Amino acid sequence: MDVRDRLPVYMTDSSDCIRSRRQVNIPLREKNRPPFILPAFLYFLIFSYVPMYGVQIAFKYYSPRLGIWGSTWTGMENLNRFFDSYYFWRLLRNTVGLSLYNLIVAFPFPILLALVFNEVKSPKLKKAVQTISYAPHFISVVVLVGMGMRAGRGLHGEAQPGLCLR
Repeated sequence: MDVRDRLPVYMTDSSDCIRSRRQVNIPLREKNRPPFILPAFLYFLIFSYVPMYGVQIAFKYYSPRLGIWGSTWTGMENLNRFFDSYYFWRLLRNTVGLSLYNLIVAFPFPILLALVFNEVKSPKLKKAVQTISYAPHFISVVVLVGMGMRAGRGLHGEAQPGLCLR
């Protein structure tokens, strides 16, 4: 008896068996992909491509009464006026400066904070500090200010002496 007779059909050297098995299975797996891709497609369509419609306002003399389609084209006139304006270099310097600040300060800060949290030995202190530092991301600023104002009041509503700003 030959060794190939004991092998399953898909393990034989007959290439049409392997090909036919793949042709049957691949379409069955790909039938379920479009429903999973649809939310991502809609997200990019709505938040990336639809706003590009409004970019043409930069090249038009925009009138709210006429709308985007009815406004007259100005070509590069608006952009040339912006580049020639007195404030262009100040705006460019501020934009580049804020971007560099974001890269230098704001980017590594969360990483350093995570490293500091990792070095705290007490599990209770670690959880308390993490909760306090992450709270602003989950609680609205209005709620946090309200909580702070509540904490600064005594039984009758006056501010406690240690928390008074005067």
